[in-house]
Amino acid sequence: MKAVLIGFLWLFTALPHAAQGKESRELTVNLSGYNHTDHGVGSYEVTLQNGATAGAGYLDAGQGGGGLTCCLSIPRVWQAGMTANIVMHTIKNGKDIRVEQTVPVPKYAAGDAGRFVVHFLHDGSYKVFVTKYSLGHRKYPLSGKEAELEPGVPLEIIWE
Repeated sequence: MKAVLIGFLWLFTALPHAAQGKESRELTVNLSGYNHTDHGVGSYEVTLQNGATAGAGYLDAGQGGGGLTCCLSIPRVWQAGMTANIVMHTIKNGKDIRVEQTVPVPKYAAGDAGRFVVHFLHDGSYKVFVTKYSLGHRKYPLSGKEAELEPGVPLEIIWE
């Protein structure tokens, strides 16, 4: 009888910890984007190495950050060599265009994760960040000319 009681106690204490360990390996964040180009982004999809995927709709030229798409699961702990595959769809000169790029995911801390943000930059490249800050915050990881939504119009730091 004592062995059965010990078995039940072990079961009730071990199972919640096992489940908690599995849940704590990933974070769920929202997807957001900024379009720094002079043409609209029709839609875009993000696929991570862990197979997690999310997509979002239209971003007008020089716009972004306002809409959030739920949800993308990211590793709780950043992993060296992490990448994101970004597929962007747009129409240019009446033609459907699909551009795909794989970009590095910069180091992040779980406490700073809130959104997975995609930037479609002026030069045609893409950058991604995992952050709780918005473009215009002094701690946001993109700044200077690269952060300008309209070329030549400096971005104001509006949040301290």
